[in-house]
Amino acid sequence: MIMETKDTSNQVLTKEKEEMTNNDIDDLVDKVYKKFMSVNALEEAKEDKDHQLTNLMLQVQDFATVVECDNAMHAVDIEWVLNVWCLWSVMAHSIKGLDKYDIQLP
Repeated sequence: MIMETKDTSNQVLTKEKEEMTNNDIDDLVDKVYKKFMSVNALEEAKEDKDHQLTNLMLQVQDFATVVECDNAMHAVDIEWVLNVWCLWSVMAHSIKGLDKYDIQLP
């Protein structure tokens, strides 16, 4: 996603590290968010019927809930942990054939 945002997806990766300032990194994070993780980006991908991109975006959003829950647990924010678990519970109930919740949920 980062290489796509920077228009370098066709270039070969090298061992050299690109130097970036804090502002460059902040700008890149904002661009990646707007292009791949915002609500508008997901709606555009669905409208364009780009199924690969739509699925990637949904997977990233699902993974983001894992990161959110982990951060909430470290911050001892039980309310947010319960909100994420509620979301996972709804997701689990909507998936047919998901009968081993403790194994299949993050």
